[in-house]
Amino acid sequence: MERQLRKVRAANGTKAADHAMELKAMTKNMLLYIEDLNLERRQLSDDFAHADKAGQRWPDKFIELQDTCFSMKRELLETHLEVYLLRQQPAVMRAEFVI
Repeated sequence: MERQLRKVRAANGTKAADHAMELKAMTKNMLLYIEDLNLERRQLSDDFAHADKAGQRWPDKFIELQDTCFSMKRELLETHLEVYLLRQQPAVMRAEFVI
């Protein structure tokens, strides 16, 4: 009976050691997984910060482009007016000579 008890204890000890090794391996894998998740979280956080910065620049860029477009439109209208006036000038001069 004592011999059987020792065999059972030895078997239990072996099983306990196996379970301890499995737990150790699982813990190591879990720590690696957590480390990977932390790296991914940091990367996503950096990406978000970069996107947020870029998003903040868009309204400024939009206003700048809008101002540029309005300036170019004004210059274009002024140029059209100058061309129109220059085209009208010879006709006015001709009319003066006819009178």
